[in-house]
Amino acid sequence: MQLPRRLALFNKYVNNRVQKSWAWLIPPWAIIIHQGRTSGREYRTPVLAWRSRGRIVVALHYGAHSDWVRNVMHHQSASIQRLGRTAVLVAPRIVDPATTDEFGPVLRLLVRPAEHALVADLSH
Repeated sequence: MQLPRRLALFNKYVNNRVQKSWAWLIPPWAIIIHQGRTSGREYRTPVLAWRSRGRIVVALHYGAHSDWVRNVMHHQSASIQRLGRTAVLVAPRIVDPATTDEFGPVLRLLVRPAEHALVADLSH
């Protein structure tokens, strides 16, 4: 189930500003660092992310067309800050949690309500 767009806008302008100060330290929260498609500006977006089989899995609760997702897919690169460490996302792709075998059954249950997930390999 994709969350309402109004909630996404509220989070973008209110919650995200607060979460950026702590999300990179407390799992399953993390910060995606990505570059704007047209501006080239660096953005930092708090997300829910889990490690699975050497990859990072990010639940896309607002769908695959959120600005940060479009930025990552456009550039095919981004970084993630998690547990105080930064890693580079390699070969990001969008998957359907219900049909993929990219991660195990427990993670599939956690991510499935999002309808989509971003999966990427990690490079330190």
